[in-house]
Amino acid sequence: MRRLAIGIVVLFWTPLLAAGWVGYQGRNALGETVTWDFEDWQGRSAEDNGFHMFVLATVEVSSPGKARAVFNKQPCEVNVNTKMLACDSSGTSPLAGTRYVGQLVKRKNADPITRYRCVKGCENNSRAPTTMVQDDQSD
Repeated sequence: MRRLAIGIVVLFWTPLLAAGWVGYQGRNALGETVTWDFEDWQGRSAEDNGFHMFVLATVEVSSPGKARAVFNKQPCEVNVNTKMLACDSSGTSPLAGTRYVGQLVKRKNADPITRYRCVKGCENNSRAPTTMVQDDQSD
């Protein structure tokens, strides 16, 4: 039974970890740092070979001299194959109603990174970053 439980955890977490869906951040127009972290898996879509997943995420907003705001259990979805990250408009965080699409960016003297650009929901939302990268991948 223990092996089965470990197998299930590996099966569900591996696509997220492999695609780097843990720990993304960006800076919004107000100068705040917005971080998106995977919190809990909610299910997979039958389409796209199961790599379209519904998750709960923790979104944190911080800026120097101000208290950090934490938004737990935000409904989001990710698609590993298309490098898409979106948060449902029913959420309460600055990322609610946004959609990001990732693109591989080559860097001089460093490994390439995947930069996620906002394609929906950031136009009139100064608290949503227009781009996000993985926490350990800075330009």
